[in-house]
Amino acid sequence: MKISSITHPLRDAGILTKKFFQFVFSGNNSELGYQKMIKLYCLTNGYSNSILSYIIRLTKKLKKGNLGLLNLDCKTSTLDWKDNLNEIVAKLSKEGYVVLKTKLSSQICEKLIRFAEITPSSPSGDSQSSVKQCLYNPKNPSAPTYKFTENDLAENLLIQHLAADPYFIKIAANYLGTAPVLDLMAMWWSTAFKKEADVNSAQLYHFDMDRLKWIKVFFYLTDVDSNSGPHCYVAKSHRSGCKPAEIRKRGYARIPDSDLLKYYPASDFKEIEGPAGTIIIGDTMAYHKGKPLIHGDRLILEFEYTNCLFGAPFIPIKIESPGHDFRILKKEIPSFFGKFQV
Repeated sequence: MKISSITHPLRDAGILTKKFFQFVFSGNNSELGYQKMIKLYCLTNGYSNSILSYIIRLTKKLKKGNLGLLNLDCKTSTLDWKDNLNEIVAKLSKEGYVVLKTKLSSQICEKLIRFAEITPSSPSGDSQSSVKQCLYNPKNPSAPTYKFTENDLAENLLIQHLAADPYFIKIAANYLGTAPVLDLMAMWWSTAFKKEADVNSAQLYHFDMDRLKWIKVFFYLTDVDSNSGPHCYVAKSHRSGCKPAEIRKRGYARIPDSDLLKYYPASDFKEIEGPAGTIIIGDTMAYHKGKPLIHGDRLILEFEYTNCLFGAPFIPIKIESPGHDFRILKKEIPSFFGKFQV
């Protein structure tokens, strides 16, 4: 064994550790620290993230004295909850994904669709470059995906209300083992423009890796069947130690279905169809993708809750008009808005 095969990983681990603790004390990320996080994740089969997440759980342990989420009133949720929190967390831990019995109401879906119809978005895809924002035209799409800016989403009071739902926050806290941080609000149209996988639109299998540990909540705002872009995932592939070495050697990459089928049973490949209002919670450290559309379009809303903002550098987002839900959360759990200025 070459000495370099030992010293290089140790050096990378030292850099990652240094950058992690620099973030803990300063709140600043670096591209070098982020790249070492990805590299060590692939090298250790996820255990490097697990170790740093364990440190976070120790330093941000749930206590009554420092955690306002213990006082969050689930009665403030406008969703008609039909799921058991403990069962959700248990299935997330085992499978990596959960499709909730609880759904968004048709009224909420209609309001968000209307918002998406009158708000400019950015055409996106493998062949797109520097295209200006425009209103999405379902009769004449010019790209596989139309993405809304996080700033526009963050100012929408209904989206704020959903992101602040006490059930989602408590599910995140129980799964992550610490007070969660809101890391992402995203919404996009997917179209049948290409009718084949678009890499830039996340239509090949991949795992996410912007943070150390997180969950994502996906909302289907339109009906989704097998031909209109269902979310797909490989069950149980989120766990540390579960990704094959031959695939990890490719790094943070998009993977064809045929390559993953060599290592995971076909029964673990899940395709989630559902009516508008369907809610999916996932640990997207699992292999997942959006299936290319054959017809129609799909509108999806997504939130990410993380245990820590260490990882990819980010630009803070100032919310000019925080609603009642965000103002209350700012008082109860100040750390919830690490990325967003409320």
